[in-house]
Amino acid sequence: MKKRIIVFCTFIILICICLSACGNINNASNKKNIVVTIYPEYEWVTNLIKGVEDEYNLVWLNQKGIDYHSYSPSVSDMTKISTADIFIYVGGESDSWVEKALKNESKETRTTINLMDVLSNSLYEEETQEHMDSEEENEEEEEVEYDEHIWLSLKNAKRCCKAICDALTTFDEKNKTVFETNYATYAGKIDVLDSKYEEAVGNATKSCVIFGDRFPFLYMFKDYDIRYYAAFVGCSTETTASVKTISTLIQQTMDNNIEYIAVIETYESLGTNVADTIINECASKGYTIKGKVTFDSMQTKSNSDLDKCTYLSIMEKNYTQLKIVLGIE
Repeated sequence: MKKRIIVFCTFIILICICLSACGNINNASNKKNIVVTIYPEYEWVTNLIKGVEDEYNLVWLNQKGIDYHSYSPSVSDMTKISTADIFIYVGGESDSWVEKALKNESKETRTTINLMDVLSNSLYEEETQEHMDSEEENEEEEEVEYDEHIWLSLKNAKRCCKAICDALTTFDEKNKTVFETNYATYAGKIDVLDSKYEEAVGNATKSCVIFGDRFPFLYMFKDYDIRYYAAFVGCSTETTASVKTISTLIQQTMDNNIEYIAVIETYESLGTNVADTIINECASKGYTIKGKVTFDSMQTKSNSDLDKCTYLSIMEKNYTQLKIVLGIE
């Protein structure tokens, strides 16, 4: 699988404009600036600075609902990064623009947190299953590509929050007790939900899950040792699967007595028809699927979602959906 190549030749111009703009920024409030790239990071920081949030400007860059893999920074975004005291990003291939940006401007006092570096000893390579189509790869140039969807693991979320908490306490020592107390409270909530996932998987009546869609839930499924079959890898932009892929998914659906086909929240908007094809083809063979179950990968959240959900409420919903596809409800 080859992702769209991001062109970096405009970065120097962007940086110059940003640095020029920085000179005109008047931070009269003397608030400390935290800049994050995606929704889960925003949620984690919000919980960690609770009680002292008035002392911080928390900026979430990708808040317009742009797919995580398609986002690129605007001039305004670059300005925000250049003035950040703490900058948090995922660190995968989709964030390759960050490395270029940070090389071209220097704020020596900034704390930068690459979350994939935080999780470096527990990352998983993208998994391409045997039935999936993939472009021919040049063995000499191919580098290891790690799955970027680290936030969809509760265990990873806890470790990321700890790293952010540690950075906050170093940067703002007078509020150390606040940050550590908030972390303990939030980590406790993560642990409770993590235990519920463990229990659900232990009570499963289905041996695997069929995703008629992209599969960004590798970390979640690895956490609980859940077997799966999917149409595409997590970062794929494909919407049409080959006959081989469809045939394999149909066969696995019937062989494993699957009742629901899983999809992610962008299924309808991307025009993906794999899950519907599986359902229809199974029906033609006399095998009935009850319907589709939607999991939320949090890749396309926008500012308008802030009043509707939280990171933990979304993971709670995913837990409910997991129970359905595993035959618990």
